Amino acid sequence: MEEEYSVIILSKSGDFLLKSKEQLSRKENGIEADEPYIMTEDETAHRIRAEEVFIPYSSVENIQYGKFEQETRKTA
Repeated sequence: MEEEYSVIILSKSGDFLLKSKEQLSRKENGIEADEPYIMTEDETAHRIRAEEVFIPYSSVENIQYGKFEQETRKTA
């Protein structure tokens, strides 16, 4: 099933997708992403079993804003 995302965080540890800009907050040493999805090798987004992830600025490669439709798998 395709879902729409508003933010993509490209990082050395993986590519994270967020449904809204409000889920992203900048901190002193990095970015916190609330209820993130991660992009897998098969180009499918999967919800991470964590309320939030912290990504240090040294790992962030790029942040893209817009409307992105991505195939998404729901986990049980």
